[in-house]
Amino acid sequence: MFDQIPRFWFAPIVFLGFLLSALPGKAEEPIRLRILSYNINHGEGIDARIDLNRITSVIRNAEPDLVALQEVDRGMARTGRLDQAKLLAGRLGMEHAFGENFEFLGGSFGNAVLSRYPITEHQNHLLPAPAGGEPRGALHATISVSDDGPTIQLISTQFDHRQDDRNRLAAADWLATMPDSLDSPPAVLAGDLNTSPTSSAVRKLGNRWTPASPEAQATVPANAPRAAFDQVFVTPADRWSIVEVRVLDAPEASDHRPILLILDWLPQTAGSPTTP
Repeated sequence: MFDQIPRFWFAPIVFLGFLLSALPGKAEEPIRLRILSYNINHGEGIDARIDLNRITSVIRNAEPDLVALQEVDRGMARTGRLDQAKLLAGRLGMEHAFGENFEFLGGSFGNAVLSRYPITEHQNHLLPAPAGGEPRGALHATISVSDDGPTIQLISTQFDHRQDDRNRLAAADWLATMPDSLDSPPAVLAGDLNTSPTSSAVRKLGNRWTPASPEAQATVPANAPRAAFDQVFVTPADRWSIVEVRVLDAPEASDHRPILLILDWLPQTAGSPTTP
């Protein structure tokens, strides 16, 4: 049959196929991510019993892709010298990164990130503390969600818990400029801010970050939540579509309940900027 087609027809047909394959209409699909933020209180539940089995179960049941953890022990006497982030990651089949904020009880205390995708880079930043007190940090992890695609960032943090607001305000100021120094703009900030969504510190974060939930969702205390201290933010807003934000029913494993964020990471459109 092909012997009957004039040979000069093939060149236009091949060229047309090339043009169709290059058209911008074949847009990438959004990537749906499940992100959990959880202050695990070093595995100590509301009953004062330390049990990482309960923490593991809560995280596993949420089926997250990424997890931001706060108040994580590594090598401390009080928790059996365990590396809690490594142990949880191993049980859940995830990668992990740990950010030490200070040494305590023979080990380290800080934040962690778990990921079912490769963590390509991670760095812990100690937050400014003009009022002194316990050091707090922001663990920044760069995560590759596909072999040949761009990366996203997950930042796990915890703010100062004291009534004096100076450290929280300074931390919020610092985090509001942090994305400007990062290579890839799409980012999620999650953690225990120890302040309400209407506070001055959260308003400062709003200079760069967009709250994932339009309404406050209480997470503490775990047995009868009244305060919305655990919060999640995204940047830039036009790269994310929030599908759902909800607090999970986990009243015993920690003194906080975890907050689960389901979102779509939107592909970058032609001509959109590469930095926020």
